Amino acid sequence: DFIVSALVLERSNVVGGTSRVFGPDKKTEIVEVTLQPGQGIFQADARSPLWHDVTPLVVAPNATEPGVRNLFGFDIHVLDPVAPDEAR
Repeated sequence: DFIVSALVLERSNVVGGTSRVFGPDKKTEIVEVTLQPGQGIFQADARSPLWHDVTPLVVAPNATEPGVRNLFGFDIHVLDPVAPDEAR
């Protein structure tokens, strides 16, 4: 029903990885953001006209340490509540 496409936990020594959300035509950009640690995108998924994409991610040109971007992505399915009588 819903998706968190990228909840960023850590980001260092990288460029790119910009998240973009498009309208139904997959051309009209609604959101563009380079997510930082603690940020994510939560959006409707099932039967949604929205489309999510992310730009390529590369190690920063002058980085002296490895490039890192750790994230969680997950789906959320809303279940119909079960009446107490039906739970048995």
